Amino acid sequence: MRSSLLRCYLSGSELYQWNEFKCDLIIQMQMDKLKMHELNYWKVTLIQLGRSVFLLMVLRQYLIVQIKRFLWAQKMCDDYIFKNIICALVQKNSQLQRSQNMN
Repeated sequence: MRSSLLRCYLSGSELYQWNEFKCDLIIQMQMDKLKMHELNYWKVTLIQLGRSVFLLMVLRQYLIVQIKRFLWAQKMCDDYIFKNIICALVQKNSQLQRSQNMN
């Protein structure tokens, strides 16, 4: 069975691949200043989130824009900002599920 990936390259050009077998999110951040343990923290957390289909639905509109805006322009790794991104994704998921249940 082929490996299915949702790939997110945060370097200007984004590449997305999706199929029905599996949903993983791999973050490859090209940041010279980012320490390896911080990068791994972000990867693990986002891979866990990526197992939910909702992340795929909102990635283009929200996640990439927000991560780029905050990480590039402000502090490289800020837990408060990261938690806000996660909360917004969870909230968006709830809205999507409610709208799907109505239809």
